[in-house]
Amino acid sequence: MGTDVGGSIRIPALCDGVYGFKPSCDRVPYGNQVNPDDPRDHTGLSFNPCAGPLATTFDNLDIVFRAILGGKPWLYDASTKPVPFMDDVYNEFKNKEVLRIGYFIEDEGFPLHPPLKFAIEHSIERLQKEGYEMVRIDKFPSLETLWRHATRSYLMSFGFWTFCKIFRVGEPPIQALKGTHVEKFGLPPANSSVSRVQRYLLERENLKLQWNTIFMELGLDAIICPAAPHGPVKQDEYGISPYTAMWNVVDFPALVMPLTKEPALTLENAPHKSEYVKGKYSAYVADYKPEETVGACSHIQLVTRNFEDEKLLAISRRIDYILN
Repeated sequence: MGTDVGGSIRIPALCDGVYGFKPSCDRVPYGNQVNPDDPRDHTGLSFNPCAGPLATTFDNLDIVFRAILGGKPWLYDASTKPVPFMDDVYNEFKNKEVLRIGYFIEDEGFPLHPPLKFAIEHSIERLQKEGYEMVRIDKFPSLETLWRHATRSYLMSFGFWTFCKIFRVGEPPIQALKGTHVEKFGLPPANSSVSRVQRYLLERENLKLQWNTIFMELGLDAIICPAAPHGPVKQDEYGISPYTAMWNVVDFPALVMPLTKEPALTLENAPHKSEYVKGKYSAYVADYKPEETVGACSHIQLVTRNFEDEKLLAISRRIDYILN
């Protein structure tokens, strides 16, 4: 089991070549977690973290989620919604004749490393050949906007005053913390005005509305996208995580699936570094180093709307069968 407020289930999954499932908030019990060190960091203004499973096979992922809900966790954790596993929804999409899947390959500000881009494009082609309706999503909220919102959320409820304590004693941040670039994407003021907080919360609701509208207007059952601009990278080189945090902001369930049947990367077949065209924010994520991609596993991320967890699992099972 893992917890996820920006990708902490899905990022280890994509780096280790396993499955990781971030459900909708409050489906899996999350009570009695440790609050921030400074009580002023617990504002209640942030979006919520959630708990979910990681597994080496899709079957195990499915079994764990069903077992947790089958234990009626809402009887033991007041923060959990009293919603059992919905078999009728699961079976509906397990048996639906034709699935309509939206996809986007990358955000222009955070372009993908060439091996991952090829793997996702190849996966989409394979699904089209199997009769899936694949719909390209050309217009969607920028990841820069979503990540800026996420960064402010983390600091509002998870660390602004705690960071102040660290900086005050002169302790340098570790590389992983320095790599979050909070100063670039906006520190919230120590004492936010009511109007500033209101704009912040309205922005989140607007982002939810935009993604729900995309699902509705395009008639999508699910979305396929990357969970990072890259695959596994060296420790402390990962950088920021907009492709995962975006779904925390809007509280949509998201699942990372390894692409185990894609050809293993070698020094001979890894695209040359010149094929990687950087975007505006590429400096804030891991750089493409072909020599370090050898043996790395690619991935896709699958997403449905809030509380469509069973739908996501059913669709993911079908896609896993085709791709893996």
